[in-house]
Amino acid sequence: MKQLTSHVSSSNRPHAKVLSMAVFAIMAASFCSTSHAVTTDTTSNQTEIEALRQEVNALKQIVQQLSAQQQTQQSVSPSARPVTSSTEPALEATAVAPASASIAPAQSANAGQPMPAVPVSRNPEGWAVLPDGKTAAKVYGFIRADMLHDFKGQPTGKFSNLHTQPLDSSDPVENKTAFTAAVTRVGVDFKTPTAIGDVGGKIEGDFWGNGGTGAATFRIRHAYLTTGNWLFGQTWSPFTGQEYAAETVDFNGVTGTSIRRATQIRYTHPLSTATSLTIAGEEDSNSDSRFPALTARLEHKLPDSKGAFAVRGMLHEKRGVATSTVNGQVQNTEDEKAGYGAAIGAWYQLDPANKLSGQFFHVKGDGSFNYGTGTGFSVNAATGDLYFDEYNSAQLGLTHNFNPKMRSTVALSWVDFKDSSQFAIANPGANRELKQASLNLFYKPVSSIDLGGEYTYGNREVFNGDEGKQSHLNLMARYNF
Repeated sequence: MKQLTSHVSSSNRPHAKVLSMAVFAIMAASFCSTSHAVTTDTTSNQTEIEALRQEVNALKQIVQQLSAQQQTQQSVSPSARPVTSSTEPALEATAVAPASASIAPAQSANAGQPMPAVPVSRNPEGWAVLPDGKTAAKVYGFIRADMLHDFKGQPTGKFSNLHTQPLDSSDPVENKTAFTAAVTRVGVDFKTPTAIGDVGGKIEGDFWGNGGTGAATFRIRHAYLTTGNWLFGQTWSPFTGQEYAAETVDFNGVTGTSIRRATQIRYTHPLSTATSLTIAGEEDSNSDSRFPALTARLEHKLPDSKGAFAVRGMLHEKRGVATSTVNGQVQNTEDEKAGYGAAIGAWYQLDPANKLSGQFFHVKGDGSFNYGTGTGFSVNAATGDLYFDEYNSAQLGLTHNFNPKMRSTVALSWVDFKDSSQFAIANPGANRELKQASLNLFYKPVSSIDLGGEYTYGNREVFNGDEGKQSHLNLMARYNF
């Protein structure tokens, strides 16, 4: 009896019918044994009968358990197992067929047979534990399609790039319509526990590599790793302030806001639970620069998620090089100058339905930190002298939530370039002032879909006095995953 019990328990995939027949055989044998023993010793027989009944009941329970297990295994891959983590919610096992299943080599011993499922475990936040059992990954992104119509003339790159808006003196072609899906985005977040703590990472890209001037090409937006308070790689500069910018349908945002992503080495030091200081050395926009640009950010968050504000700073160096030939000898003439930038940004939740946000920048010598502000400097090709541009930039936005499915934002932006600088004198066709206003409406029929429409009006003025008017419509549909 003990041998039969052990055999049934160790079987991986028992057949319920066979086990049931075994139980009936045991019961029959027990009945015959007890019938013979009645004539000899009634008390002893009763004890044996009771023991046999207990063993039969135990076997019945084994049959029931193994039968249920067999049914479960028929519907779920036997290789999928729940995974739990001390820091994440319990993960649900999901069997995912590998991409290689349909292209298994013909010479494989299993050619023509279905390949086994690869176990991938996911938690409610979307993190999937990879087969190594340590690394977790989460895929995200969106598929987006835009229709754009310019009533006054189409700027470079299809979206409302006011800084390239055609000037009225050029008699631009009006009423042009364009379409694009190139801002579709995909990214993957990673995290792995190690002996030095969790190591994280991100890879994100879209298809806006040519700025909308030709066929869509893939580009890297973010590619970095993090460990502790350190970050290494390409992501938003600490000088930017994405969370303080107004929400727009326009892919680039309002003119003058900071959207710079740069390769950097960054350290963030928490001063308190609500305040942090971030410093970074990052790639300078001028390839001839000797030093990285230095950026810093001091940020404070208000309690109860009521708002936040940040003060940012930036130092950079630019170098101009002029090449000439004197008496048959090639000579380079160089000029180096240091520039700077300062910014402040804030957002505040006025009430559950209304949010106010705004930013102000002052920058000298670098236009790469702020959208639509040009290069920020020029080089005299004959002497190598550097001429710095200088500008102030301000943005203001108010978002109103009509209900959980509908919201709207009105945004204002202004960029004013210093017109008395050597840069202005040397570059009369460069921008003198940019002014822009936009009004949009977002509708979310379901949680994964956003539909948006936005009208933008703007004015561009260059140093020589020419102007260009902007009248731009942007319709958008986006599926978020």
